[in-house]
Amino acid sequence: MEISSEDRERLQALAAFLPVVEAENFTAGEMVVPADTPDGVSRFPYAVPEAEGEAVMSTPKAEDLSDLSVIGVDIGKDVFHLVGFDAEGTLVLRRRIKRLALNATFEALPRCVIGMEACLSAHFVSRTLRGLGFEPRIIPAIYVRPFIKGQKNDYNDVEAIAEATLRPNLKTVTEKSQDLRRLQSGQS
Repeated sequence: MEISSEDRERLQALAAFLPVVEAENFTAGEMVVPADTPDGVSRFPYAVPEAEGEAVMSTPKAEDLSDLSVIGVDIGKDVFHLVGFDAEGTLVLRRRIKRLALNATFEALPRCVIGMEACLSAHFVSRTLRGLGFEPRIIPAIYVRPFIKGQKNDYNDVEAIAEATLRPNLKTVTEKSQDLRRLQSGQS
């Protein structure tokens, strides 16, 4: 009996709530699971049938970020949330990163447009990303609000930021240098 990939995903989601079957062998790259489970469904995530009588554990499919066209960044105190869309508007990136991992994360991503909501840290993040070769856009919060879908959470906010960034006639905030920000705040 052939199981469709959609049915397989549903079964794997259900399997997470059922008791786990002990694996007989474990190596660094794969896990062999006995097929004599009560209903023939492996209890391990991402398990795919390999041959008659066993399933080999595979790693999740890597994100294809080659055609990434826009990334939205929600700037938090300790954590940034990222959502990226390709040219067709399909969600291809959804990540949560620590503030200290900003450079390392964005160095691995293809160069594209980056949108972020205007706040005090946005100018620093924008200068950092521009130095890495990205095209950052700082968007006033009032222009992001119409794109929020559903309840307020970080991923919905960052998705709205990314969608607002795609708008052609979007008014953005001018990126300010550290000296200009210091001057405007009245500090010497």
